[in-house]
Amino acid sequence: MNTMNSTKTAMRNSLKHLTTATLILCLAPGWSVAQKPVIPVRVADLNPNGGCDPDELTTSGAGNSLVYFTARIPQVNQPPLCRIYATDGTANGTRMIESHSYYPHILQANSSAIAYTVPEYVSAENNDLVLLNHASNNKAIYRYSDIPNMMTSGARLNGDKLYMGASARNNPEAATEPYVFSSTGGTMTLLKNINTQSGYGSHPYGFTSLGSKMVFNASAEAYGSELWITDGTAAGTVMVKDLFTGATGSGPSGFTTSGSNSFFVAENSTGNKELWVTNGTTAGTSKLKEINPSNTVGSMPQELTAYNGKLFFTADNGTNGRELWVSNGTAAGTTMVKDIHASGSANPRNLVVYNGLVWFFATDGVLAAQHLYSSDGTAAGTTKRITLAKGTEGGQLTVCNGKLFYVTRSSTTSKMWRTDGTGAGTQQVIPSLAGNVNPIPNRRMAVMNNWLYFNADFDASGAELWKVQ
Repeated sequence: MNTMNSTKTAMRNSLKHLTTATLILCLAPGWSVAQKPVIPVRVADLNPNGGCDPDELTTSGAGNSLVYFTARIPQVNQPPLCRIYATDGTANGTRMIESHSYYPHILQANSSAIAYTVPEYVSAENNDLVLLNHASNNKAIYRYSDIPNMMTSGARLNGDKLYMGASARNNPEAATEPYVFSSTGGTMTLLKNINTQSGYGSHPYGFTSLGSKMVFNASAEAYGSELWITDGTAAGTVMVKDLFTGATGSGPSGFTTSGSNSFFVAENSTGNKELWVTNGTTAGTSKLKEINPSNTVGSMPQELTAYNGKLFFTADNGTNGRELWVSNGTAAGTTMVKDIHASGSANPRNLVVYNGLVWFFATDGVLAAQHLYSSDGTAAGTTKRITLAKGTEGGQLTVCNGKLFYVTRSSTTSKMWRTDGTGAGTQQVIPSLAGNVNPIPNRRMAVMNNWLYFNADFDASGAELWKVQ
């Protein structure tokens, strides 16, 4: 064991002290000076004996000046140390916030507050919900009984108030209803008992800001799962519209706000899922367009992404396969952008906004490879930018410091890249000494102060927190 730890320490030290001159000598064959790899920086070595596997990276704090993350540090013959850390991007500025025997979870964060859960028992019958207000440094704690429901309810912060599905304190048998938790005084307030049927609850989820209010999905006995809205008061918590008459409900999901409207996906009695839009009123809620008239499937919109007053999304119209679509909020203005894969589905995914365009991965079926595309919402303005190596898929597309970062994966390898959208401007992100061919797990990343923070194990000695720009 001591020999192994010594080897790991030596490898880590060699990564720390390599100079730029050393980097040039270590370049792989085929790299030019202009294409030399981008060198990432390890933020902190929290577990020199094996890594801490940072996860759930979330930007928060005043001015979004902190990155919070969870970590799990193994111990010999004992449960791992499960912790929440916060970092300002430096080793000295990385501090532990919580340490427990069971895994905590970061729910939501913004510049005002961060909300996370701390399980006290493995059965999850007693758990702490913590809401930390950055301005006042007040830490409100609420003992919550049903972590699984809260974790899947789409909890959402609005300022320092957390909207979520919850059940009564210390009562795991209680029904789940919409609550709002405030860091001021640590008050947990029931917004409304929507489903009055004993023991059932409305199981609200998908809370999303629409102006000063929140839209969400909730289920009432008479209406099923339908669209609701709240202003944070009991009187202002109401069903917007019964989209699918009867007790089954339309199951609205994927709420994405653009301007004064929120777009979402809902279905009819036969399972036809299409795109809907709401401004929070009954009159202002309607199906946007019948993209695929199939009675059993519909177009099943996905990847809803708002940009510049429009909504970009993917849909299958039943003829062209799954392609990129755009909407200006009207039926006439909801159109397929381009049939990228003429004989099948392009399956656009991982949509992000960069340099005034929407970027995504897709396939055109020609080279049996995946490509990075950009689009301005028109067929002529939808362009293939970079072709990935055959047998790999792109993911984790993220904008940081005026560049795009992404990870390519095969069944056995993973590589991170930085690009300006051109082949010549694409470089691999990797230390000059790295023995692990699969160093980047598929975990959440975070952007803070023009640095991209991510989980990596470049030298196969344990995953730690890294940053790059």
